[in-house]
Amino acid sequence: MNYIWWHKDQSGRKRLVIRKCDNCPCEGCKPLTLATITVDGHGTAYFTEWLGPKIGYPGARWRLVETSDCYLYMSGMIDEEGRLVGLPESFTSDYAYRGILLLQQGCPDEFGVVQWPRVNGCDNLNQSN
Repeated sequence: MNYIWWHKDQSGRKRLVIRKCDNCPCEGCKPLTLATITVDGHGTAYFTEWLGPKIGYPGARWRLVETSDCYLYMSGMIDEEGRLVGLPESFTSDYAYRGILLLQQGCPDEFGVVQWPRVNGCDNLNQSN
C-alpha cells in the first residue's frame, strides 16, 4: 500500500510525496487531539513528549490552541518522519488563570483545505482553513 500526501518545501512550492507503506499509519490522516494540557496561571507546559518522530501523520498540520479564549497560539507542519516541526520544548502562559491547551493534528484534503478536530465553544477554530 502507498502512503501519499502533499508537502510544501521550504520555498513554499507544493510537491506530491509517495512512500511505500511498511511502518506507517496506512489508514490515513485523521483530525485528532494529540494532547490536552492544563497550564496554571503563569505556569509552563512542557512538550518534550511530543518532539520526536512518529507523533503525527506525515504531511498533516499541527496547532496549539487555548480553549478559554479560543486562541490559536502556534501551528506548523508535520514532516516526513511524523515530527511536529516548530513545536517548542515548552510554553509559558502569560495569563493569571488556568488555561487548557489542545495540541491538535489537522488533515489537508485533496484541495489543501485543512480539517481540524472541533473545539467546543470555539467557532473561530472550527472552520477549515
